[in-house]
Amino acid sequence: MEIIEYRLGKRYFDSCVIALGFFDGVHLGHRDLLKRAREAAARLKVPFGVFTFRSSGNIKAGAKRIYT
Repeated sequence: MEIIEYRLGKRYFDSCVIALGFFDGVHLGHRDLLKRAREAAARLKVPFGVFTFRSSGNIKAGAKRIYT
């Protein structure tokens, strides 16, 4: 796994498949999304990646963090 910090205006790949979301925990819905994106990338023979967002600390009212 490689972690890439996004920089505005920088081009990382000519072509790729990205799963975009706020992954506050990888539940069954997230797993399905990641699986489908990975399969699409394999079909297209392009890199697969995940674009997520840093937490502001206030995820959901009353929810506990699954991970930091």
